Parts: sequence; structure tokens; C-alpha cells
Amino acid sequence: MYKKLTSAAAQIGGTTVHNFLMLSADHVTNVAKYPAHRNRISRVTGIIVDEGMMAEQALLFKLAEVLQEIPLLDSLRRVAPHKALPLFGYRDMLICGDVRQLPPASGLQPFWGTDTFQRNFEMFVLREDRRHERDPAMRTIKEKLAWGGTIPAETVDPELPWPVDQDVKTFIEDGYLRGWGLTGQNVSLDVGVALFPRRADVNQWNKDAISQIEQKFGEGCEAVDVHGFDPQLNAMQKGVDKRSFAGIQTPEVLRLRTCLAHRLRVILLHNIDVGKSPHPRFNNPTLQKKKGH
Repeated sequence: MYKKLTSAAAQIGGTTVHNFLMLSADHVTNVAKYPAHRNRISRVTGIIVDEGMMAEQALLFKLAEVLQEIPLLDSLRRVAPHKALPLFGYRDMLICGDVRQLPPASGLQPFWGTDTFQRNFEMFVLREDRRHERDPAMRTIKEKLAWGGTIPAETVDPELPWPVDQDVKTFIEDGYLRGWGLTGQNVSLDVGVALFPRRADVNQWNKDAISQIEQKFGEGCEAVDVHGFDPQLNAMQKGVDKRSFAGIQTPEVLRLRTCLAHRLRVILLHNIDVGKSPHPRFNNPTLQKKKGH
């Protein structure tokens, strides 16, 4: 899976489009310099782009350009030559997403709005929403957020603004307040701690969170997964501009990986409402004050 924006796809062995293509911020690729990675790409038979509705046309056009330059090996192609499409180097391509998502942050045209997409892709719509199926209230909030704050009637005029429902406002406000003042020191590991592999602005969070992990688990830790680490690229990182690779860790995360060897498996991050945490030191005083506690 090649995710447009985040490294969440790393949980299933995926990466971002930029890391897959070794792209710089201005969409210049260095993939030609690394034969091992070119060979790896030539064996990728199919690609799933998640959050694809938020991808701008320039990024997906660049993906198509590189994949055409590094086509799938003939021996791995499953479609007869006269039926195969060269657009993505004769690979299967799925683009997943919600058309109600925000457009690209750059303000440029999304790929799904291009003639290339319209001519080469067939649209399928999921009939069942299985996300949050055991939490109807959260499902309702999610749908309202997707529609911009409320679920519009079929007769609504799209040119006119509509109000944001109060439950959506409350959900956003509570979520903001729950995160107020939280650090790697005061977030209980029993509730969950997310580690960030590359961002320098979260070094202090990583340092404090890892200090907690080492104090509690020591060398026996088996409950950390560093998102963004790609072991297949690890061998190619020596002597390379490390800002362009998925697997580079902040010093704190790298130290954790080193001292705990190969026992990093499951992330300490749970989908728990921290405002209801059983740990007094984790309950957010700002949130409690707002709620009158």
C-alpha cells in the first residue's frame, strides 16, 4: 500500500508515494541512482494508493512516469499484451478514498478530476460502512464530518452554506482539549504512546516516552512498533541523504531500536478516550474543568 499522506500504511508493510519513488519535495526522484530499489520496484505487481482522492495530479502523474520507466517484469504480468495498460507500467492499480475528503492541500487539481483518471479507471462504491460499526454515535459523527458538519438533505442547494451540528462541535472541542498539555512524560503507557520516526519537532516527545518505556519494560520490551521503518531499505541507507528515506529514525527512536534489539513488534497506541482514563495523572485538568469536574 502506498499512502498519500502518512506512514500508517507501514503497519502492513507499505510506505508513502514519496518514499517509494525517492521523491524530493519538488517531485524530483533519485531512484535511478539505486539499482537495488529499481529492481524492487520492477517486481511490484500491484499498487494501492490510499487517501487517493486527496492526491494532486502532479504526484500521481509522477508515479505513472516512474512506473512506466521501470515497468513490471514481463514474467510477472498477468494480462495479455494486447489488453495490458502501460499507464502504471503494466501493474494493477487501486485508488481508494472518499470523494468527500478535502482536496489536495496544495490547492492544485486532484488526480481523480483529470481526464487520465476518468478514461482509465472504473469506479466502485462500497455499499456497507464497516468502520465504527459497533459505535453508532462515532459513525454518525464521522459521516457528519465527511459532509462538512451535517448530513445534508438530498434537496439541499450545494451553493448555500449549511450549519455545523452541535454534536460535531462538541466532538472537535473535546478532542482538542484532551490533547492540551499532553507530553511523553504524562501520557500513561497503559493508555498508549505513539512514537514518531522522522520528525525533529517530536524529539522531546520521543525522548520522554522512551524513558517511560525503558523504565517500565527494560530489555524485555516487546510492545513498540516504530512507524515508518522499512527494513528492506535499511541496507541502502548508508552514505545516503537520510532525509529521503522512510526508515530513518530520530536519535531517540533509533536508541530504542538499538537497546531493545529485534523485539519491537506492537505499537503502544490504543483507541481509548483519554478523557475517561483511569489514571488520575493522565486526566486532562483543562478538560475536567470544562466538564465541571
